Amino acid sequence: MSKIKLKITGVFLFIITVILLLQIDDDIDPKAQSMFEQATSHKESKAYLYLFGMQAAIDEDPEVVGKALMASVRDAEKRYFVNPRTNKYFGYVDYPSEKKLPLPELGTCKGNENKCEYIDKLFSYQFDLEALSAEQKTLLERYNRFLSMKDLNTLPLPLLEAPLPPFQYIMKGNSLASLEAIAKARNGNIKEAKKQLLDEISLLRFQLQRADALVIKMIFTSALLKTLDVLSVLVHQYDSPMENNIQALNADERSLVKAVNYEYAMGHYMFKALDRNSNFFNKDINVPGWLVRVLFKPNMTLNATFPVLRQIGQQSLLTSKEFALDVAGDKPTVKPKVSIRNYVGAVLGEVARPDFNEFVERVFYLDAKIKLFNILSKKTKLPAMLSHINNPFYENKTAYYSEDNKAICIEAPLLHKRKDYQCLRVK
Repeated sequence: MSKIKLKITGVFLFIITVILLLQIDDDIDPKAQSMFEQATSHKESKAYLYLFGMQAAIDEDPEVVGKALMASVRDAEKRYFVNPRTNKYFGYVDYPSEKKLPLPELGTCKGNENKCEYIDKLFSYQFDLEALSAEQKTLLERYNRFLSMKDLNTLPLPLLEAPLPPFQYIMKGNSLASLEAIAKARNGNIKEAKKQLLDEISLLRFQLQRADALVIKMIFTSALLKTLDVLSVLVHQYDSPMENNIQALNADERSLVKAVNYEYAMGHYMFKALDRNSNFFNKDINVPGWLVRVLFKPNMTLNATFPVLRQIGQQSLLTSKEFALDVAGDKPTVKPKVSIRNYVGAVLGEVARPDFNEFVERVFYLDAKIKLFNILSKKTKLPAMLSHINNPFYENKTAYYSEDNKAICIEAPLLHKRKDYQCLRVK
């Protein structure tokens, strides 16, 4: 009987020892820790406060509103970190929806709406700057004021629950600025219209360079793509060729390094909150924390994630041809390491990570559009053949006209459905 007890005790001790060993997590890789620290270092930013409060009522100051909102976010962050495993609600006080500056409706297309693109809507809109409502004038003024600010950086900590600034006001402000330029051209001031758009492009590029989070980077990329289309159409519509080239994107404008650092930091907080979380598998079912740690280890998950994100940042600094080779699989891609000690973490890391290649490509599309613009904007007449315009992604391919001949397009590795990205409007 004593031998049986001894064996049972031995098995029990073995199981306990295995469970204890499976509780051990790795240390965070110092390079990964550096990514986290870069993304979470606090800096002052009047530009971010202004952006955060851009939806303020017409009689309120966006920076004052943004400062009040940010103070509420900081309080919510403190409450969150008291116990992030059980804090299910990020309780900051948002700006009252009934007070928000209304967003304007800017243009519709005649005929088939399914074929109505952004540029068609803008050029179909009968815009009169003098007849603008007070709200629209305020939004345009706020948009221009924000673009002129020089200290943009993200203030909220990179938490999944943290609120985003009201980016829709940036995009509507961008549309209003384009409509203003179109109206100037219609009134015979094409040179002034072109200068306005070129100045706006310069300011947007400065903000693109400052952008330190992926969503902000994509907002400015989108605004630049749209503004470049408007300028291109005006050049050809009014036979007013450009005198100088627009400079290609520099490394800081293309770089997604700061943006992926922010994404890594967001994963850092998310995975740390899941560590030993009793609701890991289901919010309604409690699981012992030690069992969760057996299957999921936050540091191992983060160490497996950071090389993938670091590679995305490096990809954004490649040439267009090098990027095309990367996404085509002709070059080795960093793969997260899978360990039996952290199998659930490896699966979760894969599921939680979006396809960053598509975001990198948008920046490359912008650079390609600038190159297309520089080639075509020197001419008063559009060429019948485009064989002389090389595709920046592929050596053996050239630009081509879209089906309706309103745009000149290039083939690229991804995003084939996004014609507004891969095509430069000329009509």
